[in-house]
Amino acid sequence: MFVPAGWHHQVHNLNDCISINHNWTSGVGISHIWRFLTARARAVRAELDDLAPNSGSELAFKTEDEFQAQCALLLRAENSNMDLTEVLRMAAGAVRRALERNGGGGPPGGAP
Repeated sequence: MFVPAGWHHQVHNLNDCISINHNWTSGVGISHIWRFLTARARAVRAELDDLAPNSGSELAFKTEDEFQAQCALLLRAENSNMDLTEVLRMAAGAVRRALERNGGGGPPGGAP
C-alpha cells in the first residue's frame, strides 16, 4: 500500500499478520524532514535544558559534547533513528547520485 506524504492513514488487520514498513522520501521531502527534525531537536534541547552544562544542576552533563550527544540520542530514538546528521547524509547521497547520472560534471539538467 502506498500512502502519499502527509496523508493520515490507519490500517486494521483482520487476521494476525506481519507488517513490513518502508518509509522513504524523495529530494522534495528532505526539506520537510529537515524542518521537522530541527524543530524536534530544539524541543528535545529545551526539555533537557536543566541538565545542560553550567545549568547549576548537580545532575548536569559535564561537557557540552556529552549534552549534545544525549540530545541527538533522544532525537534518533523518537524519529526512527534519524537525526540532522542523517538528513545531511541523505541529501549528500542524492546529490552524488544526481551528479553520477549526469556524467559527473555540472549541475543536473545541464544548467550553468
